[in-house]
Amino acid sequence: MRRKSRSKVVAVGLCGVMAASVAVAAPAGADTGTAACQINLSDPWRSGDWVTTGANVNGCPDGPWSITLQRQRWYGWEGLASNRFYNGGGSVASWNCAGSGSHNYIGRLSGPGGTISTAQVRISC
Repeated sequence: MRRKSRSKVVAVGLCGVMAASVAVAAPAGADTGTAACQINLSDPWRSGDWVTTGANVNGCPDGPWSITLQRQRWYGWEGLASNRFYNGGGSVASWNCAGSGSHNYIGRLSGPGGTISTAQVRISC
């Protein structure tokens, strides 16, 4: 299966958040006071039996930052995997989906100033 790579690039300025290439809703209280904050957040993708989302941040407040992979269930969003990292780095959150069927997945990045989410991606395992 080919991986379709889509990522969100967000530049955070003194007055809030603006999208560099993809429209992204500003996190609540996003005024970080850091002029060159750049956030990259990837839509979930499947590779073999694994569903993964990833993020990295540069020039942003130290954090901690948290990347979380979630899938939609009848009762809401279920957290599947999560990792923490700090400014100047990045991480992925992966989950073994073997035999789990088809679900909508999202990635969520939380850090100083709020949370942003990827688009929902339907993945079958």
